[in-house]
Amino acid sequence: MNIQVIIECEVGSDQRNVFDEVTLQDKVTFTVARRYPFPYGFIQNTKSGDGDCLDCFVLTKQALKSKSMAEVEVIGMFEQFETRDGIKKDDHKIIARIENENVEVNEEIKNILKEFVLHVWDYRIGKKVEVGKFYGKEEAEALVKRLRLPS
Repeated sequence: MNIQVIIECEVGSDQRNVFDEVTLQDKVTFTVARRYPFPYGFIQNTKSGDGDCLDCFVLTKQALKSKSMAEVEVIGMFEQFETRDGIKKDDHKIIARIENENVEVNEEIKNILKEFVLHVWDYRIGKKVEVGKFYGKEEAEALVKRLRLPS
């Protein structure tokens, strides 16, 4: 399954850009505790467990720029749970690659993603993040389809 992802955060950056997910206008930019290991963005017209669009890491060596749109192939996902103010929300993350790039979700990639999401919010008191299971392409594609908003 190919999808389009709006890139919010560039690989190697510690800047978290947040856009209005409909208009793509800048909302806020702030510094996070870790540098993004891969380009990071969202899939428009979806709604995840945290109420925002479904998030996506793009496994690529290409330097995708913030506010760009990338055509990607879904290859997996992982569970992420965030607890704030005693409220726990699930926030699955899609994992994708640029079509025809030979990248797989191996143990090294899983560890890089876990390390990042477990520590990116370390400076936020009261916010706890947990990583659950990793899933393959079929489960990820099913989640994207299920969370798509009607046109």
